[in-house]
Amino acid sequence: MRLLEVENKKVLYHGSNSKISKFSLDYLSSGTGHDEHGIGIYLTNNPVVAGSYGVHLHQVTLKWDSIRMAPESGKPSEASVRSLMRQSPEIDDVLTDWDEDPVRAFEYAFKTMYNHYDTWNEVLDNVWADFYRNSPKQFLINVNKIMKINAREVKFQNGDEFLILYNPNLITDLTTVDKPK
Repeated sequence: MRLLEVENKKVLYHGSNSKISKFSLDYLSSGTGHDEHGIGIYLTNNPVVAGSYGVHLHQVTLKWDSIRMAPESGKPSEASVRSLMRQSPEIDDVLTDWDEDPVRAFEYAFKTMYNHYDTWNEVLDNVWADFYRNSPKQFLINVNKIMKINAREVKFQNGDEFLILYNPNLITDLTTVDKPK
């Protein structure tokens, strides 16, 4: 992702209908985008695109040396996906959708998910959708802890690029700015 430099800082932008003074994982899934490309805090290098998501435009600076990005190729290890699935607070309810026997259900869910998807983004999106749909904050905490990543890049078909941030503690500066005309 190409970053913009403003006053010698690498910055990204976030659009919102609320004026934000501090990001929190407590408000996930409540904004305009409704996490259509995965759960997290959406940031873009394009202030016009960010501004289209709400009436307020926020300029964000991150601790860039602490960003651990999901790889663009390959997918997470089987062990890390299994661990992420097992630590879901919703696992008991989710497994009943797969099979009556919880052991068989887990293996079937894992094999279906892991063998069907080919990228980090696809695997993470589907583990979140199936195992953490009502627990987005816990999903991001567990991904950070288990997989050691705290962000990922998403490129939309129209060319827009977003960094989806999993840890708001990596934000060093947050300023509300005027939207571009």
